[in-house]
Amino acid sequence: AQSILVQSRIRGNFARRDFQLEKSAAVVLQCAIRRHTSQVEFSQLKSAVKIQSWMKMIWARRSYFNLKIQVEKIQHAYRGHVIRKNYLRLRLGIQEIQAGIRGKLARRNFLEEKSA
Repeated sequence: AQSILVQSRIRGNFARRDFQLEKSAAVVLQCAIRRHTSQVEFSQLKSAVKIQSWMKMIWARRSYFNLKIQVEKIQHAYRGHVIRKNYLRLRLGIQEIQAGIRGKLARRNFLEEKSA
């Protein structure tokens, strides 16, 4: 009876040891598989982030150039307006000067004809 009890305990110890080895091996495999899966997911996520970043850059660049074109159109229109306004002011000033000179010449001619 004692020998059966000793054999039973030894078999139990061997079984526990084998179970612990299998359990630790399973944990190591699970850890390796999780690590690999995480690395693959991270690599895919990293690639997705790079693509998103690239697309954001393209959209931002397009938006910038469209805004730049719109600003240049506004500047062009405003500068044309200012130049036309200055031109009209100068033209009116020149017309006033010409009218004054013509008036003076007409008065002079009139006085010369009147006195002659």
